[in-house]
Amino acid sequence: MARKDPRVFVGNKVHFSQICDEEAPQLITHVETTPAPISDEGVLCAIHTGLAEKELLPEQHLFDAGYVTSANLVQSQSGHRVDEGPSHA
Repeated sequence: MARKDPRVFVGNKVHFSQICDEEAPQLITHVETTPAPISDEGVLCAIHTGLAEKELLPEQHLFDAGYVTSANLVQSQSGHRVDEGPSHA
């Protein structure tokens, strides 16, 4: 069980990555499913690893503020050479 604001989640959460290039179709490039209690910040490395395995890592990754930690920013840049763009709340 996970709690976010007044809502309670039981089950799983799904994290989608998609191409956001204006010159390309808006395609989903990766789906990561986690148990509800896993925080968003705890899944970013797995998302980047999955994208790297498919050779689909973006140069810049835009994401929700829930994924932001200093450790994730460092790992994204040093481990995957991905620039974390401005987050979207």
